[in-house]
Amino acid sequence: MNIRIIKILNIILLIFLLTTCKKPEPETTGKITGIIKDISNNATLIADVSLSPDNTILTTGSDGKYEFSELDPSKSYTISVNCNSYKSETKQNIKVIAGQSTILDISLTKLNPTIVITTPASGTNWQTNANQTIKWTSSDLTGNVKIELVKGTSVLKTIETSTENDGEYIWTIPNDITNGTDYKIKITSLNNSTIFDESDFFTILVVLAPYAVTELATNLTTSSARLNAIVNPNGQTTNVIFEYGITTSYGQTINAFQNSVSGTSNLNIYADLAGLQPNTTYNYRVKATSSAGITNGENMTFKTQNYPPPTATTSDATIITQTTATLNGTVNANGFSTTVSFEYGTTTSYGQTKTANQSPITGNLNESVSCSLSGLTANTIYHFRVKAESVYRAIGFKL
Repeated sequence: MNIRIIKILNIILLIFLLTTCKKPEPETTGKITGIIKDISNNATLIADVSLSPDNTILTTGSDGKYEFSELDPSKSYTISVNCNSYKSETKQNIKVIAGQSTILDISLTKLNPTIVITTPASGTNWQTNANQTIKWTSSDLTGNVKIELVKGTSVLKTIETSTENDGEYIWTIPNDITNGTDYKIKITSLNNSTIFDESDFFTILVVLAPYAVTELATNLTTSSARLNAIVNPNGQTTNVIFEYGITTSYGQTINAFQNSVSGTSNLNIYADLAGLQPNTTYNYRVKATSSAGITNGENMTFKTQNYPPPTATTSDATIITQTTATLNGTVNANGFSTTVSFEYGTTTSYGQTKTANQSPITGNLNESVSCSLSGLTANTIYHFRVKAESVYRAIGFKL
């Protein structure tokens, strides 16, 4: 072989060796890989795996494998795993090495969700028309729950179709439920209907709203009246008032004399009104309130009395002369201040008036009244009568 050719081949071989044997660039990132498994049987799981602080999320396949690559060795990483029906798992402070894979298999524990009702307990007595608190505890349970009322062995009604699983629910027991000692509360997971609990048997007692009937008013005067009613508290402490006013909107209230009553018997109730207007129609009704509800009696009316008018009787004139006379009468003021006068004239139209000497008068007795006339015309017939005025008027017979 030509020596020249051999030299050329050697040079080419040397160049090849120099170029192919160049030292590779060092890797600067690492990986985290692993498999998600069931801790009890090592079965692989389909799960959501998240990496922070990179905020990367991936879902494993049926083989349970995951991989995060191109990770910075200078950082600390956290991996969180979520899988339906399993407890979540978090691994913190994970480091990677450049050019290497950090193997991190994660095993999850299967959830064992439970519900345990603590209230009502055995022997509990609840009443209708009252707020009661249903209480329960739960573990490994996600999502809302349904609450039902069971009577005997059958669901009677749904109390709440969906409520937070926060351990408490306030239930206002309706009054359409009958008395019974065989009630239970049932709470069921909405995510899994096989997860539920039933309370011990407890009692529901029906509590009735008060019975209340408005009765006729009595003791009517010009300014006062007694309102009457019949109330049965039906076993609950009951507050009783009357509403009253000149319209059915009422506008005013007064406590019954028996304001707070209890027991299971019909009770006679009343309240005395004062300061009313005379000759006025009033509307009124009884109102009974307990924890079981409010009962309004029927509307009724009464009318206050009129002021009694004074009475007035004209008497014969006396001490009659050619130009003078004394007019006389009897008046009863009937308890109200009364102005008394005499009307007189030569006809029954009178035309002239003079105040009685005793005016005004008060009291409830007959009182003689009189006035003296002068300047009359001689030999002339005069007509006269006594007039008494308080709130109302009374006029004596003419003479």
